[in-house]
Amino acid sequence: MNKLILIILVIFFAICSKSWAEAELIANCEGAYGHAYYHYYGITPKDKSGWDKDAISKGKFSFKKVDDDKFDLLFIDASQSITSSIQSGASIFPVIRTDTSMTVLVIYPSVVETYSFWQNKYDEYKFALSQSKTGDILLRKNSLMVGSCSYINFNY
Repeated sequence: MNKLILIILVIFFAICSKSWAEAELIANCEGAYGHAYYHYYGITPKDKSGWDKDAISKGKFSFKKVDDDKFDLLFIDASQSITSSIQSGASIFPVIRTDTSMTVLVIYPSVVETYSFWQNKYDEYKFALSQSKTGDILLRKNSLMVGSCSYINFNY
């Protein structure tokens, strides 16, 4: 009986909700390079704290509209697995949008990220990722990285 209820619930949610594969793609970006300030805290030794280069060189980032008021940011980092920000406990808030730029706030319990997407004067698509990793985590840092995008839809 429990299997039947589970199957019915899965079918119901599959029919009633828009899947991530069907979600509207807003931005598709990759490779982020920049700098970070590593706090002398947790696992960071004193001689490794301070400013250093930072990168998610093989990172891929997709910003998607899942429903009218629901967004998700999917990413592939060094682990090479796809991670959903929503499924990882984040809240996502689009905060700025113009004809050629937008900014999204992604808030986790111990991390705040800001993703800014824009089109420059050469019609190239770019993005910036700023991270504030503080709170109850072993590696605290603040960083800013910039990468390129193959697609951005500012009129979602």
